[in-house]
Amino acid sequence: MINVYISGRLFSYRGYYSDMILEYTRNRDEATTVEDLLRHLRNFDEMTGYKGGDFKVEDDTVVWLDAYGEAQGNAVMDLFETGELVLLFTKVVE
Repeated sequence: MINVYISGRLFSYRGYYSDMILEYTRNRDEATTVEDLLRHLRNFDEMTGYKGGDFKVEDDTVVWLDAYGEAQGNAVMDLFETGELVLLFTKVVE
């Protein structure tokens, strides 16, 4: 298990430009709140691909947990809410 925080920044995934990343940080001070992340996600309906092009963000857009410019293959598979925290479960996909 890797303990990271969500920065709240959303980008195109370097591995598949039409997919989206939730950028993570190891610095708790850079973490976003669940409320702010949800607000940002609701307004994030289009993104520019990692190397250009425009992509729609829809309900079935694949989401990865990664740092900008990385393609480590951490696909978000599920989430679990517990108190003030939301746990994201990922799976390495090659």
